[in-house]
Amino acid sequence: MGCLLRLSFIIIIFFFFSFCLSSSPYDTITPDQQTTKVYSGPSTVGLVLFVVGLVILLIVLSIGVWWCFRCIQLRMTTTTTPPTDMEMSTSIEPGRTFTFQELEVATNSFGPENELGSGGFGVVYKGRLSNGTLVAVKRVHTAHNTPSHGLKEFEVELKFLIKIRHRNIVSFLGYCIHLEHRLLVLEYVPNGTLTQHLFPPNGNDSLLTWKQRVRIALDVALGLEYLHNGILMSAQFIHRDIQPNNILLDDQMRAKVANFGLVLITRKINPVYVSRFARTVGYTSPEYAKSGKVTTKLDVYAFGIILLELLTGRRAIDESVSRHKIHLGLWLQDPQEVIPVDTKIDQSDEKVRQSVIAVSDLAVQCINLDLDNRPEMQDVVHVLSKILDTLETAPHGDQSTTASTTDFFYDCPASDEITEEWEPEEAGTSRLITDTLYFSIS
Repeated sequence: MGCLLRLSFIIIIFFFFSFCLSSSPYDTITPDQQTTKVYSGPSTVGLVLFVVGLVILLIVLSIGVWWCFRCIQLRMTTTTTPPTDMEMSTSIEPGRTFTFQELEVATNSFGPENELGSGGFGVVYKGRLSNGTLVAVKRVHTAHNTPSHGLKEFEVELKFLIKIRHRNIVSFLGYCIHLEHRLLVLEYVPNGTLTQHLFPPNGNDSLLTWKQRVRIALDVALGLEYLHNGILMSAQFIHRDIQPNNILLDDQMRAKVANFGLVLITRKINPVYVSRFARTVGYTSPEYAKSGKVTTKLDVYAFGIILLELLTGRRAIDESVSRHKIHLGLWLQDPQEVIPVDTKIDQSDEKVRQSVIAVSDLAVQCINLDLDNRPEMQDVVHVLSKILDTLETAPHGDQSTTASTTDFFYDCPASDEITEEWEPEEAGTSRLITDTLYFSIS
């Protein structure tokens, strides 16, 4: 495109000078020995050359515009996944703009009774549009005390969501920019956050079954794997804020990853270092906390903490326990410690017990202090898929179809680096405990 512009510039300059040189602005008449100069206008040759140059310039510019449009089309087709990986649960055209009045009516003037949740950068409200469609409206904070942070998050999330469609990522429906107001309109996910179900209020017990927990983990892993590998060939998107509050559950208890205000795009070859970074205590990887290093393994670490929460029923940070157990990840990284399984998980079935062991080993791999020894998300997806298949297909009491932890890991079609380096620390044991039972794998 740059060459075309330079060429068109040279052409127009050439014909301009040709026009000037070939023009004879004055004709000389000498009646009675007196010389008089009369203006006769540009010559026909000069005018023709100028018109030809102008036409050529327009042709070159038209080719340039067509070329730019073609490049944009090619980029769009190469940075999206096939339609089979996409789901839209509503008839609203994604990416449309809403008026502030529309959203004000939909949320009953952003009434507190419609508030679904709040975070550092905004409040999310439940709304009903004029056609009856339920939506979630995220109103970004743009107050005087946090204007830059809120606007920055809005811009990042809008630019990201407007391009993304995946069944395990919350769907983007539209946005609103009105004066100082910034709002995102997202699909409404009826069952709230994973936090609400895994850690119910008032100390109530979680009603999530083990199979539901594994399926939720797999859904989250699929969403992250798409961010890391399914959007761009040479780059990857890193969420940077994976936690139960940012995992939404639909009416089938299927999980969707949400809240992309901190998403960061990096090249697959070189890591990125950030000087200012936001973090949620308990889910931040050691290298990110120390140096601001951002890779996909940052999301893998946070995902490993979520696996531990699903296994134990304990929060990432729990100040009600003894000091060395406050931080779930740091506590269970100690090889001498065992993983306390949530007593609400029914392990009377052998296949459930074996799958708990497999998820436990996977979680420990994900929170490895050395990021190079953490698995990639595509490997996590494969392992969890096999575990879920075992839970869904193995008949009750049939141990012949139960895979061991070693089977789960070594059947994984990992990359060469993972195949060589990612192996269980001890092939014969698993760090797992319930109130009274210790398990091992032969």
